[in-house]
Amino acid sequence: MKISKREQWMLFGGLCVVVVFFFWNYLFSGQFKLIGELNNDIKIEKLNLSAALDKERQLKSIQTRTMGEVKKKDQEQNAVEVIHYITENTSRIGLNLVSLKPDYRAIQVKEAMAMRFDLIIDGTYNDIYRFMEVLEKSPNLLVTELFNLSHKSGSIVTASIGFLSYY
Repeated sequence: MKISKREQWMLFGGLCVVVVFFFWNYLFSGQFKLIGELNNDIKIEKLNLSAALDKERQLKSIQTRTMGEVKKKDQEQNAVEVIHYITENTSRIGLNLVSLKPDYRAIQVKEAMAMRFDLIIDGTYNDIYRFMEVLEKSPNLLVTELFNLSHKSGSIVTASIGFLSYY
């Protein structure tokens, strides 16, 4: 069987097309998919890094601002501010302030000092919940350590709250 020149060239061209198809599908296209996946992973990690850097920047500004405010006060000024803030907001919300006792023994916490307060208030559950939200937004750095809630009568509950005020 003799193959003409034209048929030889057609066979050669077809063989070239098969070889190129094989290399493209099995060698190169897998690499292109891998490169695309890696580019997507890089984009995701860049977004995660950007979010983490934003969080770090925010935390540093909060820490600097908070520590700057905290260090400016002495113990007596801190106690007066906290007592004023508590009494003002309990009356504004409509809670009964049973007792508010500052413990004047200073507590060293790393670079800052803290002062413990014990607070007992009576009111409805919703009013006490609102008061806790207000307490969280205090201009002083207040950290709740103890929170006990007990039923008093009807819809009135008593909350015993122990917290630290940093100065």
